[in-house]
Amino acid sequence: MNYDRTHDILYLVIRDGDEHHFVETAEGVVVEFDESNQPIGIEISGNYSAVMPECFYRASRFPLAAPLDSR
Repeated sequence: MNYDRTHDILYLVIRDGDEHHFVETAEGVVVEFDESNQPIGIEISGNYSAVMPECFYRASRFPLAAPLDSR
C-alpha cells in the first residue's frame, strides 16, 4: 500500500503484474487488471476514506479468471 499525501492518492497492490486495462468503479476509484483479467491494484484518489467501502464492494463483483493463489 502506498499513499501520496501531496496528491491524496492511495494505491493498494493486490499482486505483482503489468497493467493491461483498468475500470473506474466509482468516481476517483480505479481497479487495474492484468492480461488474465486478474485485479492487480486499486487506486483511490481524492477523499479515499469516503469511497473505500464502495470501492471494495464494486471490485468484489468482478469475476476472477482463476483464484489469486494459483499463480
